[in-house]
Amino acid sequence: MIALFWYLMAAMRTGRNILAVGGNPSAARYAGISIERTEFLVYVLSGAAAGLVGYLWTARFAIAYTQAAEGREFAIIAACVIGGVSIAGGRGTVIGAVLGAGFITIIDTALPFLRISPFAQTAILGAVILIAVAANAWTERKPGRQILRRDDASASQDSHSHGSAT
Repeated sequence: MIALFWYLMAAMRTGRNILAVGGNPSAARYAGISIERTEFLVYVLSGAAAGLVGYLWTARFAIAYTQAAEGREFAIIAACVIGGVSIAGGRGTVIGAVLGAGFITIIDTALPFLRISPFAQTAILGAVILIAVAANAWTERKPGRQILRRDDASASQDSHSHGSAT
């Protein structure tokens, strides 16, 4: 599955379209990419992957328990962000997400062996997630100043000029 999704995202036009729609849907539409079709494809692929994972989870534990992975959503998002996937969309790689998942798995596996309490494990995982999200937000900052920023002097000057025109 990793190889299949890596090939889809790195070597096929469909993968570039998905990144374009995730990064800037307006620009993607101007580039001729069908937003609706791309989003539909992403939902289909996501549903198919979730179905396969559910099937494999059930096969592994030999029971279909609806709340088996409850609470893992946060760790999955953290794994993706740690792997370089942008929360805002349009950036990330399959390999990065896999490496992020490996990192979270190592933390989840190592902490009980270190005899750290479950409460502290949750706190450590939360701290890792906060650091990853902060790093993601910091790297996505736009450098430089805003082009359309108005300072107080020009705003007051504009209000005086508009008052004399009427």
